[in-house]
Amino acid sequence: LYLFLREKLEQIGFKKSQHDAGLFSKVTKSGLLFVASHVDDLLIVGTDDELCEGVVKDLQKLGVDLSGEKNPEHYVGMRISYDKDGIRLDTQEYVEKLLDKHDKSRSVKWSRLPASPTVSSLDLEKARMEVKEVSPQDITRARGFVGEVLYECMRTSPDICVAVNRLACNCQRPSDLFWSEKEKLVGYLRWRSHLKPCLFYRYGTADDGVDPLLTGISDASMSITSKSRAMMGWLLFFEGSLINYKCGYSKITCLSTTDSEVHSLSDCVKEMLFYIQLLSEQGIDVSGSNVATDNASVLKNSLDGSMERTRHVNWRVNHVKDCIADGLLNIFHIKTSINCADLLSK
Repeated sequence: LYLFLREKLEQIGFKKSQHDAGLFSKVTKSGLLFVASHVDDLLIVGTDDELCEGVVKDLQKLGVDLSGEKNPEHYVGMRISYDKDGIRLDTQEYVEKLLDKHDKSRSVKWSRLPASPTVSSLDLEKARMEVKEVSPQDITRARGFVGEVLYECMRTSPDICVAVNRLACNCQRPSDLFWSEKEKLVGYLRWRSHLKPCLFYRYGTADDGVDPLLTGISDASMSITSKSRAMMGWLLFFEGSLINYKCGYSKITCLSTTDSEVHSLSDCVKEMLFYIQLLSEQGIDVSGSNVATDNASVLKNSLDGSMERTRHVNWRVNHVKDCIADGLLNIFHIKTSINCADLLSK
């Protein structure tokens, strides 16, 4: 299907992005056009409605069976709403279905936190190891719930990423503590649903005189599992709007706090380089973008080079340092009290 769509789009003048195989662009005298493909879903965006409608007609002439709507209200599981200031994305409808399934009687106690602050990842791991027998039904139920909340947290919910990660790593042998934390997360989703959370993307103008800005913020917690894995997290913003985020355990054992922070920062920088290349391809220069960390040692090493006590993280430090030296990024210190990436690492 992808090859078929790619062939048809190229026939009407679209060019495939070198950095994202699912993105196609076209420049015309009337403006810009973008087509994003996700399996059998196409999202067509242009500088005016006539251009977008023209793409649909051209594809239909080439034998592509298309059906859709102008200003869609849903896309890949997210609800889209529009107003004069910008676009909002939310998954409230999906969350309501999830809550009806796991809290149909509305008996779960509301919670203002997605996980218990007194329960660590190590506590969940130890509880899992102590489980002697578990029924296949419980395993299926645990994995099913984790899959459902994973879908949610990957869409518009960075606030539940840590809680979901902890459950995902312990769902193969669910303990009583696992079910307690599962109920805590359901209670949080129930409380949060009344706040109607969403991601907001403000409309911009080409003549506002402000250069576009890409910003990354990273954080990490060291040694929170029995194998001393770190919980890492980062957030990426474009023009103040959240465009990507990640949370997860480090793939290797981190030997120090600096190691875990550098690990997260380097991972954030890699993703920023992708967006810098992708945006540059479309004529949007975001070189000199900002990345922030709340660790003074990481900041010093990234600017001045590794010291003797941090030789074990040289390769990651040098990666960040080279990006700064090449003018691609600027690095700044951010206070821990205002570091929003903290919610992805604790």
